[in-house]
Amino acid sequence: MKDVILVGISWQKNLSSDTREHVSRFRDYSIRMSSNPEHQAKYQFGQAKDHLVFIHNHVIKYVENNFRTDPDRRTYFGYSLGGVFGAYILLVKPNTFKNYILGSPSLDGNIPFLAELESKENLNANVFISYGALEKDLGTHVEAYISILKSRNDDSLFLQKEVIESADHGSAFPTTAVRSVRWLSNLQTERRK
Repeated sequence: MKDVILVGISWQKNLSSDTREHVSRFRDYSIRMSSNPEHQAKYQFGQAKDHLVFIHNHVIKYVENNFRTDPDRRTYFGYSLGGVFGAYILLVKPNTFKNYILGSPSLDGNIPFLAELESKENLNANVFISYGALEKDLGTHVEAYISILKSRNDDSLFLQKEVIESADHGSAFPTTAVRSVRWLSNLQTERRK
């Protein structure tokens, strides 16, 4: 692939000294609040909607104002909790990205919520979704999410599923990264023909 602009969003850096920086990802990537009041107070789960607004209003706007971009090639890559966030974006604001790479999305408990979020518009997206063969419970949830997508009967959705053989949640990441980039490269090559 040529002319790639890679954008990474950091954890929040200005949290109080008794809070570890990585906890901001629980807030930003989670799509539901916790039913445990203590956990909710500590981690502020369920702020994905606000994080998506931040991405639209600040990140995408900054990149498109400062670099030569093509919105029809914009790609999201999320793994684990980042995969949940991508699954959420695809259903609530699908035109944010053209391509979605969702690696081992931790969808446990989120399927009923996601099923209710279905956007009325066509998804018009390419989706690569994967999980490790040893991720039995997670795999069940991913398959349920895929069923939600397929039930839409949306011809504008192209879905590629990969089950990474002999891999668990930690070891599925490298293979997911390699295979998804190859998939994305093939999409870009086909587009240029």
